[in-house]
Amino acid sequence: MSLLDRLLQLINGVFHLCISEEEVTYKAIIKNLKVKQTRSRSLIKSFRKKTSKYRDRRDHIIHIEPYKDENLWKLRSWYLNNEIKKQRNSKILLQYRSQKLREYTISKKEEFIENIKGLRPQIIDIFDELLIQFKEQKERLAKIC
Repeated sequence: MSLLDRLLQLINGVFHLCISEEEVTYKAIIKNLKVKQTRSRSLIKSFRKKTSKYRDRRDHIIHIEPYKDENLWKLRSWYLNNEIKKQRNSKILLQYRSQKLREYTISKKEEFIENIKGLRPQIIDIFDELLIQFKEQKERLAKIC
């Protein structure tokens, strides 16, 4: 489940749209009259636009072909090569392999953190707007009960 999917589920709950979990889609949320009348709609549209390149990459990996990264493929070959254990200098090679894996994961983690930092302001805006909507829904419910 992507971050956008989770936000859509949250909007479904906050606005009490009563859309079943399996049927919560971007279109269903954006076209909903309750959502259309608020700032939430434009915030979600903007968030979707900003994350589209990641969504496209994810969809490509899941539905078309595996993730292509030259460094990852090199690491993969080191881990698939069982001959390393049989070689005289295997300890050195195993340490080298481990070091390369650490470097790769650190690099990808930093890349991920930068991407998330770029989304943080938008997510905060969405949460602020949803808090307003939640409080309004709560007040309406208090009047009914």
